[in-house]
Amino acid sequence: MASGSTTAGEETGYDFVGEISGWVEAYIECPHLHHLNGVTQSLPQFDALCSVCKNPNENWLCLCCHEVFCSRFINGHMLAHFKDANHPLAAGFRDLSVWCFECDHYLDAQVISQLRPIFEALHLMKFGDPAPPRAELRSGDPITLQLS
Repeated sequence: MASGSTTAGEETGYDFVGEISGWVEAYIECPHLHHLNGVTQSLPQFDALCSVCKNPNENWLCLCCHEVFCSRFINGHMLAHFKDANHPLAAGFRDLSVWCFECDHYLDAQVISQLRPIFEALHLMKFGDPAPPRAELRSGDPITLQLS
């Protein structure tokens, strides 16, 4: 890099790996997991409506109380629930991603052992099949893609 030049992150104000491309590396630790309700029986179905506005789209499951709320891109009831109830952990029904509102970041539910049972239950409920094991790659491991 030439002297005096900046990286894309410095130039644009992006803070984390992959933010420019839209790919974000999820955290593998979170200090807020003590809020987690790890019970996996009687989880709401994926077609559950937002408990406030009854919107059926882009809903999230509060991982603390198991209520369903819509995303910040619909009417923002999951965010409001976090602010009102201090329940920082939520799982998106659309892609099974887990978000911590306190960390303001996605969490890797396949790696964080406390989140894995919830992820597996949601995956089974959504797809009818058990969640596949996560491939463990170490930094520097080569990745081989087989194209057919």
